[in-house]
Amino acid sequence: MPHLERAEAYLRPRWPLLTGKLGEMAIGAVCFGFAIIIALPVPLGNVVPGLAVSLLSLGLVAKDGVAVIAGICMGVVASLVVIGAMVGIITVSFNVFDRIF
Repeated sequence: MPHLERAEAYLRPRWPLLTGKLGEMAIGAVCFGFAIIIALPVPLGNVVPGLAVSLLSLGLVAKDGVAVIAGICMGVVASLVVIGAMVGIITVSFNVFDRIF
């Protein structure tokens, strides 16, 4: 719990546009996309999107737009990493398949 207390010290209400009603709906859609990425069978591919969802949640609870932006940025980076890993796995799979047959 000391980590959460330290994180809460930095959270304060900022940028209310991102945490208003429309912002909540947009964040819900973003979290749904991250949930799909979390469900993919990529080794360790669910850790960073899960952290991004947690950061988005903290931002919504504290009404902190900066935390919401940080969560979205973290999620975008995580999405790119997971997509890159999936492309690599598929490429290697096709190469192995070509060599076998």
